[in-house]
Amino acid sequence: GFDKESIAEIREAFKILYKRNYSLQEAIDQIRVLSENCAPLATLVESLESSKKGIHR
Repeated sequence: GFDKESIAEIREAFKILYKRNYSLQEAIDQIRVLSENCAPLATLVESLESSKKGIHR
């Protein structure tokens, strides 16, 4: 499982990616800042950057 701090950062990343009106690159940049303290978000950023088909938002 994840600790409370990681869960809060993952929730914030979800909001950045899906709820706010950022372009995909802007969202990735914002999540990258959060990922400095949260390994699961670093994995998410890596996945988003390496995706060839993008994501559905």
